[in-house]
Order: sequence, then C-alpha cells, then structure tokens
Amino acid sequence: MMDVIEQVHILIDVTIALCLGGILGVEREWKKKPAGLKTNMIIAGSAALLVSLGRVIIQDFGQFVAGEGLGVDPFGWFMRCL
Repeated sequence: MMDVIEQVHILIDVTIALCLGGILGVEREWKKKPAGLKTNMIIAGSAALLVSLGRVIIQDFGQFVAGEGLGVDPFGWFMRCL
C-alpha cells in the first residue's frame, strides 16, 4: 500500500514532467510547429505517470511473485536459462 510520501513523490514527478513538456510545447508553438503546448504537456505527464505506476506495481505486487519471476533484468534471466 502506498503511503502519503510516495503519493507526493509521484505528484512531484508528474508536475515536473508537465512543466518540462509545457516548456517544450511553448517553444514549438513559438516556432509555429504542430504538437504545441497542450499536446506536449499531456504526453510528458502521462509518460511520467506510467513510469510511476510501473514502479508502484513492482513494489506492491512483486511480493506475490515467487522466486525471480518478476525482475528488471531480462538479459540476466536469459543468461540463467542457458
């Protein structure tokens, strides 16, 4: 279960991503290119949220997987199978 500190950390990560995406979007609108402010903010914010969600899933549900079934090193898993 997530505590308040983890939720605030995710909120800060998403807010930073929205700000950086907004800066990129403003620059693109200034140069009259497609995919401006709103589009870049949505893309950056959703990417940060998905990465944070993946982190939460690994932490919360990783305990239910027996052994080494859930990991972040696919090459290491491949080498152990050989």
